[in-house]
Amino acid sequence: MLVQAVITTILTAIAYFVFGSNANLSTGIYIALQAAVTVIWCLSMVFLFVDVLIIRTKYPEEFKREQLVPVGVFWAASIMGAIASAVGVLVTLTGGWVFTGQLSGSWNSSIIANGPWILIVGGVGVASLCVAVVVYLLGLNTARRAALAAAASTR
Repeated sequence: MLVQAVITTILTAIAYFVFGSNANLSTGIYIALQAAVTVIWCLSMVFLFVDVLIIRTKYPEEFKREQLVPVGVFWAASIMGAIASAVGVLVTLTGGWVFTGQLSGSWNSSIIANGPWILIVGGVGVASLCVAVVVYLLGLNTARRAALAAAASTR
């Protein structure tokens, strides 16, 4: 919680003291953060669908015991879900330029232009994922130290 509060305070101070003259600043920040959350959510769903396939392959007996649908249906649903989520990331970042041939990714181009949209939203998404990895590694390290301390105290 403390780390989140510090990061939020720093980002808020930068946004309002450095870029405070922009009348649409809060709307632009809101739009960019909502788009970044959409990208992160869709990306996590891609990993979720792919992880399920990996786990199913690694533990076939457990899956067979709980199997509700034929294996082909399971694989098709997982692959289609991963593809749909990946398309969600692509469309949010680029506005579907692959399909239309025209970069129009911004959700409101009068506030955030189409050109910097992918950099802003992608940058926020990548930065968020980097912070998540760092927090995960810190938590893992803390858990390992706690387990070692517990093991040492029982001796």
